Amino acid sequence: MSRRSLNTILGLALLAALAYWLYPFLAGGSNMQSFCDKLRANAPRSEVERAVADAGFRLTIGEDQNGFVHDPRAFGRYICDVEFEGNRLVSARYFLND
Repeated sequence: MSRRSLNTILGLALLAALAYWLYPFLAGGSNMQSFCDKLRANAPRSEVERAVADAGFRLTIGEDQNGFVHDPRAFGRYICDVEFEGNRLVSARYFLND
């Protein structure tokens, strides 16, 4: 393999890695907002947990039944604030944690 081919392959790999790393910051806000808008009030907690797992997000809930959904790849910059009452979703609202 020639040096030029090796440099081309390494350059493309570097660009792909950079795109993978930047994607959550470029599209994360709209992705989280659309996810949060799709959560319907009165949904069972298990359904919300399944939707979070399917989307690749994380759900953190405190003892007071309030919590948040976040994308771990964006380091918690885009948040969907969720509130449960019992095992039912009461509200879900998107905000930018900047």
